[in-house]
Parts: sequence; structure tokens; C-alpha cells
Amino acid sequence: MNYRQLLSSGVFRFCAVALCYFLAGRFSLLLSMPPGYATAFYPAAGLALGAMLTYGLHAIPGVFVGALAFCLSVSFERALPFNMATLSVAMVLSMVAVLQAGLAGWLIQSRQKQAVTLDSNKEIAVFFLFSALAAAAGTTADIGILRVLGQLTRIQADTNWLVWWVGDSLGTMIAAPAWLLFAGQPHKLWRSRRYKVLIPLGACILIVVIAFVFIRDRERDKQALEFRLEAQRMSQNVQSRLNHHAMVLDYLERLFASSNRVNQHEFAVFSEHALRDFPGISYLAWVPYVAPGAASAFEQTLNKDEFPGWRILSPAANADTAELQRGNGRAMYPVLYLTPLNHHPDLPGRNLALQPSSLHAIESARDSGETKTTPPAISGAGKQADSVSLFAPVYQNGRSLMNTEERRAAFTGVVTASFRLADILHETLTETEEKEFHLRFFDKDFPDGQSVFMDYTSGLKEAPLFQSAILFGSHQYVLQAQPSAEYWRTHISWVTWAAIIGGLSFTALFGAHLLMTSAHTHNVENLVRQRTAQLHDSENRLSTILNYAAEAILTCNANGLIQSANPSAENLFGLAPGGMRGRQLLSFFPDQKAQNLLRQQLSQVLPAELQLHHVNPERIEIQSQRQDGEILPLELAVTKVRLGQQTMLIIMLHDLSKTKRAERLKSEFVSAVSHELRTPLTSIRGVLGLLVGGVGEVIPPKTRGLLSMANENAIRLTKLINDLLDFDKLEYGGMQFDMQTYAVRTLVEKAITANQGYAENFRVHLHLLPDDTPGLSVVVDEGRFIQVLSNLISNAIKFSSEHQDVEIAILQRTDWVRIEVRDRGIGIPDDFKDRIFHKFSQAEATAARKYAGTGLGLSLSKTLIEKMHGGIGFQSEIGVGSVFYLLLPAVRADEAAAE
Repeated sequence: MNYRQLLSSGVFRFCAVALCYFLAGRFSLLLSMPPGYATAFYPAAGLALGAMLTYGLHAIPGVFVGALAFCLSVSFERALPFNMATLSVAMVLSMVAVLQAGLAGWLIQSRQKQAVTLDSNKEIAVFFLFSALAAAAGTTADIGILRVLGQLTRIQADTNWLVWWVGDSLGTMIAAPAWLLFAGQPHKLWRSRRYKVLIPLGACILIVVIAFVFIRDRERDKQALEFRLEAQRMSQNVQSRLNHHAMVLDYLERLFASSNRVNQHEFAVFSEHALRDFPGISYLAWVPYVAPGAASAFEQTLNKDEFPGWRILSPAANADTAELQRGNGRAMYPVLYLTPLNHHPDLPGRNLALQPSSLHAIESARDSGETKTTPPAISGAGKQADSVSLFAPVYQNGRSLMNTEERRAAFTGVVTASFRLADILHETLTETEEKEFHLRFFDKDFPDGQSVFMDYTSGLKEAPLFQSAILFGSHQYVLQAQPSAEYWRTHISWVTWAAIIGGLSFTALFGAHLLMTSAHTHNVENLVRQRTAQLHDSENRLSTILNYAAEAILTCNANGLIQSANPSAENLFGLAPGGMRGRQLLSFFPDQKAQNLLRQQLSQVLPAELQLHHVNPERIEIQSQRQDGEILPLELAVTKVRLGQQTMLIIMLHDLSKTKRAERLKSEFVSAVSHELRTPLTSIRGVLGLLVGGVGEVIPPKTRGLLSMANENAIRLTKLINDLLDFDKLEYGGMQFDMQTYAVRTLVEKAITANQGYAENFRVHLHLLPDDTPGLSVVVDEGRFIQVLSNLISNAIKFSSEHQDVEIAILQRTDWVRIEVRDRGIGIPDDFKDRIFHKFSQAEATAARKYAGTGLGLSLSKTLIEKMHGGIGFQSEIGVGSVFYLLLPAVRADEAAAE
């Protein structure tokens, strides 16, 4: 089984999806925040979506099993019992994970016509949007289920919804593309992007995770410090509150020590005020010292003065007190004064000497002169300590208390109080502190389980744990505190959340950028390969065309060295294959016209105006010589092109040997026919002119009109014959050009003067615009130039309405002179612009036919101006007018003066 077969197998898909989901879920717990498992990055959701996009419904079992294994692992960590309820919750959450991935996959694929490629801004935006929407739906379902099952409170649900949604969204945006890099379709596209995306994306995630762990640990230390400070403040408050309670006993001791005798009323008044201010005190009592054998006298005195019928009681209800006193011969400590009396009716008269813990505390207080504490008293349930009693010794006022013997001699009794420590703690703690802290308070001197007064920390394992020692009486107590879920909710580390969410958001955007750039690179590489193949095919096609072309074609560089020559060119000159490559182009064309043209093309830069209208390559007829000495009449066409940074000349040669013989016969025929036509036509024009002019007898008006029409047609026919002869001379070299330097303005003024009468006939005004660059000169044939310019002016006059202006302007364009003829006539139709310089070409519109011509004027003008090394062009718009212009090389003023 090869690699692709392994990937396509159902068992592999199932195992890969389940294992990847489980591992991704466990990885996300590394980024969780206390006190629970909330994480801002849950890549398992992204892997589930990636599996849905690649495998479709076949990914459901793997996603479900992976999610179930992850949920059960979290339950085991929390020490939850493995029962049907736990399994049911895990299965429901796993089904939600499958539905969330399926919903996101369906939404994304519904907007894609083909496979998901994430290679455009729009596709990535759709992917992010639908992933976030599906994550919101899945998070809402999870929170709702846990809320219904009582696993989350309302406040916890609100907090966890946002965290879970952010975690699922960021996990989807980052992990789903990572999955597609290995299993996405088409494989070629995703494989080409794999390392370009994974390596920088992985590095970015690693940096974010390291930064998050560092910030989280630092914030945890900060939170732990804040917790310790708050717990310490709370411990100090508890210590202060207990000290205030203990001071009540000190004040009561001062009361008895400073008076010879305190009666019951005075004791009750003092005690009632103390109990009202300190509700944590169960009772206050005065316990006098009764010397051994003095019990009866003590009872008689009390019965006589304050308490009729009062006697010392024994804890044993069936024992005789007198016999008990006589039997042990020990001192007694009966409870004499007690407040409140109604809450403790069994205490008055009780002999505390018969209670070992109380007797030990009283005797220790007597001998040391300090307040002593009894062990914790167990509540009725018998499981938790309820209260402790403190005993403060009272000595006779003014007696020396330097040692134990003196203190025993001056000892008169003890004042005692019972303190409900749990009530005092509840009274001291604020409502916020009881919500935010789990507390445990116990007596350190009695480490057994029955010395605990408060314990809300059972089963808690989260750190930190605060522990503080508290002194109360003669015992040391321990206050332990741990943060509760409420504490973590109100002490959220937003810096940590901002770091992880900001870092992962940047990672998601960075991943999107990597996906777009890698896809663009892949597409460019494919395009380059396609273009390379097309270019290769084009080169082969071009090479085939050149090799089999009937015309001779040469190319040369800007230095005049031949770079290529097709077989027709080599055969034309009688050379072997490859015999022309690398040789100087001018060596094959000794004809002076060819030399001038080629040198000019190699050195001169044409203006943009001529390039704008795609002027045809310049063609001349030359004579060359074959290798065997035979003279070759050729037509030479030269085109200058620019390919990148290289300038090239393309030369096409046409053998005119056969054509020359045929044209010579045609020329002789045209000359003969033209001569035979022009001679009688001249006579006919003379006669018609005389008749129209009024020579001879009076001619009727109708006949005169016919004669005028015949005379105009004769004139038109004469002009046509003259134009044909001019074309014949131009084409076959019979027309001579007298090239001299002339001032441009002088030539233009002569052309305007020659056409002034023609313009007056049409009621059109000719205007020569001011020349902003006087002194411009050109090298032309004066007569031919005026003929060309007159043709443009006469055309502008013909196609202008009455009383309109025809403007003639002289402009300078770098090294060229531009003469413009502007009219505001009917304009030239777009479909006629390409044929306007062709022979016998005229627009078909009725307005263009109003003043019929031969159709040779513009074609003849173009040929004449090009023979004078210039060019012609035009710009026109229907209904606005036309501008025809001539371009000629300018002659500098110093050169014109020298000539």
C-alpha cells in the first residue's frame, strides 16, 4: 500500500481524525486559565472542520470518538465519577462538536463552486465568517446543555460562552487550513503551499504560546500575590476581631480586681452591654475561688445575702455534694454570676473544678497570671467544634504577684467567657470575602479532626493556599484560605486574555496572508509554465512560418548586425544557410537610397504622433546584387520595433524582377493612353471654355448650363489624368524632388494665398495662427509641399459650412515641425478612418459626396510627404471637426543660416 492508498483508507482516516482531535484538545488545555478549563484557543474544532471539508460525512465517526475521548479525559482530571450521567454529558458534547464542524463545512462548501482552496480574499473572508458563525452555534449548544444539566451557573455560562466561542473561532481559523495543507483538494495546490505556510505559521504559534505561558505565569504570580495580600488582610481583621472579644474579659477582670465586692446587678449591667456589642460571646460568668472545706460556709453566706437556696452543684446528678466535698478535700470553682442566665440555666452553681479541662485552665491562669483557653467544645452533632472558653484570673487588689506563691495567695477567682468562633468569623468576614474565599479555621494545639470550627475547603486542590496563625487566649489557631470560582471570576487576568487572543488573531491573519501569497505564487508558477509552453510553441510556429515564408525577412540589432535571416533571404542572395547571420546589414545594400534609409532607421527616433496611428513601414525600391553578380531589383520595407530593452529592425525584401517587367509594360501603356487622352481633352476644354465665356453667338441658358457641366467634367477629368501621371512618376521613380531649406511660415503663407480664392467661393475664412516659434525651417520640395498642404486646406474648405473658419497652425515638437489644418466641419466617420489614405477612397455619406473629388488627393499627399521624409496624420470627431497635420524634421536656425 503506497502513501496515497494509505491516506484514502477508511481506517486510517478514522484513526487520524480521532487521534488528532484528542491531541489538539489536550494541547488546548495547556493554554487554559484558572479555575476551570476555559481556553482561548481550541484547535480541535479546526481539525474537525478540516476533516469535514476533506472527507465529508466519512469524518463523523473520527470526530465523535476524538471528542468523546477528550471530554472523558477532562472528567477524569476533575475526579468526576465515571457513571452514566458523566458518559451521557460527554456524548452529548461530542455530538455538538460533530454538528458544529458539519454546519461550518456545509456553509463554506455551499459558497464554493469547486474544492476549498482559500486562494482569494473573498474565499478566506467567507471561510472566517462561516467558521465564526458555526462556532457561535456550537458554543451556544454546549453552554445550554451544561446549564440545563446544572454543570454551570448563569454567571459561569455567560463568561464561558465568550471564551469558548473565541477559542473555537481562532482554533478553526488556524487549525483547519493546517489540516487542508496535508489532506486538502487539489493535492498539487495544497502540497505546493505546505511548507511555505506551515513553517512560518508554526513559528508564529510557538512564539504566541511561549509569550502566553510567560505572561500567564507572571499574571498567576501577580494574582497569587494579590490573593495573599487580601487573605492576609482578612486574617488581620479576624485577629483584630478576636482581640476585641478577648478585651471584654480583660475589662471584666479589671472590674472585679478594682472593687472589694461586685454584686450580681453590677455584673449583669456590665455583661449585658458587652454581649450586645459582641454577639459572638455565648455567656460571661464570675467563678469565685472556694477554699477546701469552706464550701458550706460559702453557701450559707450566699443564701443569707443574695441567693437564697443557692448551692454548689456537681456534674453527677445522683451524688451528694457535701460528701463529695469532704471526700476530695479540694478547692471548688462554682459558677456564681452568669449572663445571660436564661440561655444557660444549668450553669449557675456548677463546680468547674470537677471538669478537667476547665480546672486545668483555671489553675494555669491562677499560677501564670494570664488568660487561658479550654479545648474546643464539640457541638451537638459531635463533628465540628462549636466554642471555646477563656479564663482570666482575678487577684486581690494591692497584693504582690511576683511569683506563683504570691499569685496563689492573692487569687480570688476567675472571670470566664464562652466564644462561638465560627459566629465571630462570619461576623468579621464580608459577604464578598465569604464568596471569594474557601476558609478553614481550626485549633492548632489540638490537631484532631474535632478542633475544626469552619471548613469550606474540602475537596479543593487548586493553588494557592494561604495559611495564617491567629492567637486567641493561650491557644494558637490556623486560618487557611483558598480562592473560589467567584474570586477567579472577579479577578480575571485580562492581560493574559488580551495576549493570547491578540497573538492568535494575528496568527490567523498571518496564516490568511500566507495562504493568499502561497496560492498566488502557485498560480504564477503555473502561469509561467503555461506561458513558457505557449512561448515555445509560438517560437516553433514563428520559426516554421519564417522558414517557409516566400518573402525574404531579416532582423538586425541597433548596431546593424544581422541576427536572423530566413531561407528565402539566403536563397535571394545566393548564400549558404547561416551565411548572413552576424554580418553587417549595410554590406548587402550598396544602393545609396537603401543606405540612407537604413542609417536613418538605425539612428532616428520616431515621434509619438507617428507611432499613434500605426504608420506603415517605410518602403523603397532599391537595387542589390547576388553573390553571382546578378542585379536584383528589390522592394525594401523597414520597421523599427522595441522588444523589452532591445531595439530591432525588421527588414522585408520583395524580389521585383518579374514585377518590374510587368510594370514597365503597364507604365508605357498608361503614358501612351494618358498622352492620347490629354491632347484631345485639352482641345475640348479650350472650346468649352470659349463657349462658356460667351465667344460666338448667343447661347440659350439651358444650353449654357449643359456646356458649363461639360466644362467642369473636362476639368475634373484633366485633374484625374494629372494625378494618375503623378502617381505613375512616384511609383516608378519618374518624379524628381528638388529638396531645399525653406522657412515654414513662408511656405504656409504661399499655400494659403493659393487657396484664398477657393475659400471665398465657399464663403470660408482662412486664418494663420500666430507662430510661437518663428524661424522654423524644413528641407522639402517647395512645389510638392505646397501641393500637399493645399490639398489639406482645400479639403477643409469643402467640408466646412459657410462663414466658418479654417485655422492653420505651425507647432514645434522636439526635433519635428508640425503643421495643422483645423476645420469645424462634419468630421470623418469611424468606419472610414482606416481607409482615408487609400487610393480612390471616399466617404459614402451624402454630405461627403456634395463636392465630389477623385479620391486620390490624400493618398497622393501621403506619398509625397513621406518621400520628403515626413509623415501625415489626423484626428477627427463626428459633428465637431477634423485636424490634419504634417510632420517634417526641423532644421536648426544655425544650420539653415549656413545653407
